[in-house]
Amino acid sequence: MKHLEFHDLWVLGLLIIPLVYALRTAAARRPALSYSSLFHLEALRRNWVVRTAWAPRLLTALGLTLCILGLARPRAGKQETQIRTEGVDIVLAVDVSGSMIAHDFALPAAEAASGGSTWQRLRETAITSRNSQIVDRLTAAKAVIRQFVQKRPNDRIALVAFAGRAYTLCPPTLDHGWLLSMLERAEIGMIEDGTAIGSAIGTSVNRLRESTAKSRIVVLLTDGSNNVGEITPAGAAQAAKALGIKVYAVAAGAQDYAPIPGTDLFGKRIFRQQYLPIDMATLQSVAEITGAKAYRASDTENLSSIYDEIDQLETSEIEIKKYLDYHELFTYLLAGGLLLLGLAQCMSRTRWEVLPA
Repeated sequence: MKHLEFHDLWVLGLLIIPLVYALRTAAARRPALSYSSLFHLEALRRNWVVRTAWAPRLLTALGLTLCILGLARPRAGKQETQIRTEGVDIVLAVDVSGSMIAHDFALPAAEAASGGSTWQRLRETAITSRNSQIVDRLTAAKAVIRQFVQKRPNDRIALVAFAGRAYTLCPPTLDHGWLLSMLERAEIGMIEDGTAIGSAIGTSVNRLRESTAKSRIVVLLTDGSNNVGEITPAGAAQAAKALGIKVYAVAAGAQDYAPIPGTDLFGKRIFRQQYLPIDMATLQSVAEITGAKAYRASDTENLSSIYDEIDQLETSEIEIKKYLDYHELFTYLLAGGLLLLGLAQCMSRTRWEVLPA
């Protein structure tokens, strides 16, 4: 973005000089000679020199104007705005265990069909059987997480997927396009089954251990109970607390029974209710130990509001600094002004010379 300014703005007050000069020359009486008879002079035609006798005075006024503008030191600057943030480093830990295939969340039909490229209409679309589609928990979680990431362009965000083990799919990065592409690759069954909540927290904390950000948080989304792993959720939470890392725990699932897709004897897709308990007590304990909160999402809109609340709780201070790379323009104006003044003097000393002066 171009920025134009005058370094010595007060010099512009001198512009009154060419203005006064122009007014005085315009109001001045024309020079005259006493002559006995105009008979022979009236026969002379007014040529182009006579018709442009005003040109030296105009060039003088313009030259003075350009010189004064040049003395005011105009300069054009390319403005660059740099945003530096104290920052929040975030790890999104997402459960990809087998129970996340439970179909008890809904998305707008167009969103579910497109695989979740955008989700701006979630709050505007009523969740009904006519305009929505029932999807699995992981698909709904991806849509909500995508929206959460897009709201935080200045934060470094990492992605951890877990089931029976925990793996880092994306380290902390500002390249959110890459992060979201890795989120799309997260699938149920990509890791041996199980729910290693403690390992997920431990891996997430390890990703934030070397971070120098002012605030560091883990947003853990799961739909089960810790049933595998060498580290307990409480132990991992204590490690997070020691490093000043908050762990927000989000439980996906309204009830402990949820519909799981399958096939009958004829190959037709059916859903069977299956008992999928969520250990809310453990999740609440983890959150309390680290000074955060635990939530339970009953539907997709509720899940979205939970991530919105976390977004509001963990804000970052942004400082804006402006840098201007200036290019001085006074040389062009001074050169132009002096050229016009010189041309005016040359004209007034040659064919445009007026006698008497």
